[in-house]
Amino acid sequence: METNTTDIHSIVGAQIAVLRKQLNITQAELASGLPQKRTQAWMSGVESGRRKLNISDLHDIAKIFGVPVQKLFGMAKHTYSAPEDSLHKMVDELAGRLPLEVPIFLQRDMSDPNAERIDYEYWPGNSQGSGLNSIQRAAEHETYRAMVVERYYSAPQLDPTDVLVFDKRSVPRADANRRVTDRVVFKISEPLDGLFVHPGIVMPSGDLETTLSGQKTQVFTSGNFDVLGVLISRRTQYPTSRVRDWLRRKFGIRKDERIFDQQYADEH
Repeated sequence: METNTTDIHSIVGAQIAVLRKQLNITQAELASGLPQKRTQAWMSGVESGRRKLNISDLHDIAKIFGVPVQKLFGMAKHTYSAPEDSLHKMVDELAGRLPLEVPIFLQRDMSDPNAERIDYEYWPGNSQGSGLNSIQRAAEHETYRAMVVERYYSAPQLDPTDVLVFDKRSVPRADANRRVTDRVVFKISEPLDGLFVHPGIVMPSGDLETTLSGQKTQVFTSGNFDVLGVLISRRTQYPTSRVRDWLRRKFGIRKDERIFDQQYADEH
């Protein structure tokens, strides 16, 4: 049998139905619990395999069930004829369709090499246009990290609870235009505002600059910092975010809605 995306959607849909029934909740209750407020008809389409799920939907459904996203894949009963492809090929194909897990750490823990991740950020596993096999995925897993910001910054403009994803392999590139020059996560030997790891802006001179809101801009010259990675995305948590509420309750990371720093406004 040829393994295709229809089979995978059916497997995921069937597994969602199994987990939903184990929790004794209806399709309508599960649908209404999602941030997008889906309908019972939408959930019925998912469980039947007719409707595709995006990465965000997979993540949200897994959180409601209290299971890892991987548990939604390939664990439901599924009857099929003997496969023509090898088992390894089928496993790699399925792995290539799984979302890529990027471990998330608190900013306070980033300087500790033995720190425990607090969660995962999920990215499409085939972002390069083709599925990744198990070996490639293992390498990708070691390439990316995510950090929860715990301070207010006016340069780069960041708030507590923002989640930054950075690439450990990339080499920072400077540009005279501050809007396009690379942003990085870097480590210093002496704490700044109680933290050893901060986000910063790459300057044409090769120096790094960071500004905590309400404080003077700090410039770190080459040799006085270690770049941990180049920022590739920032996810902002709005007031209705369950993640933001969870970060406040579990780790005491609070974001207060505020008007932009006057210093930041002057610079822009």
